Amino acid sequence: IRRSYGGAQPNISQELIRETYIPLLPMEAQQHIAAELKEEMALVTKSRKAIENQLEAINVLPQAILRKAFRGEL
Repeated sequence: IRRSYGGAQPNISQELIRETYIPLLPMEAQQHIAAELKEEMALVTKSRKAIENQLEAINVLPQAILRKAFRGEL
């Protein structure tokens, strides 16, 4: 089915847009998916924070090793 008409640059008319059916899930299903995504995003945020904390610890480690080396603790 051809959905656009025109010359070199086809256009989409309001009529064609109005005639286009876009299937949507029932609101209950949409809300369920949104709730699941919210939970997943919370896990992502928690994981990201943990990784950032680990990266900070890794970045501090060489300085701590050098301090110990200069103190003769290694």
